[in-house]
Amino acid sequence: MKIYLGKDENGQVTTADLRDIKHLLVAGKTGSGKTEFIGAIIRDIIKRYGSNKVGFCYFSDCWFLLKNEIPIEYRFFGAEKSVAKNEIEADALLSDVLNEMHRRIANAGQNSNEILSSDKSAPEIIMLFDNNAFYYNDKINEKLAEILKNGSNAGIHIVFSLQYVLKSDEQKI
Repeated sequence: MKIYLGKDENGQVTTADLRDIKHLLVAGKTGSGKTEFIGAIIRDIIKRYGSNKVGFCYFSDCWFLLKNEIPIEYRFFGAEKSVAKNEIEADALLSDVLNEMHRRIANAGQNSNEILSSDKSAPEIIMLFDNNAFYYNDKINEKLAEILKNGSNAGIHIVFSLQYVLKSDEQKI
């Protein structure tokens, strides 16, 4: 599943295949365009692939920033269940994703490297973590770690948007 990443310094289009890179980290300071970049990825995926090929799960306390970018039919678990706006919803949605991942792995049996080929009807799942002001507890971190380790083999990919802050030498971290 190819996604458009932009243009390189020579003006050539740059793409990535999520089957090769598995997960993606978008890092930058406040106002640097992380959410806009994720929106561009969403638009590109929707333009290229039908809802039977890809579904999104969105984790953000600022859901309103991108809610119009993901049509209902592209929300993997339906309109409301595919969006987590707080820690409780994030825990529940991650449980749903883990259950789907385990189902796909179980259906694949011995051929775990080709999980999606055993279930042609299973769309890729793109989990978007953007602008998260809520903190993850240990249970959520354990679920994320399991998805990071095994999810890409089951057609589940994570896009993290991470805000970083640069501090001067005089400031305490």
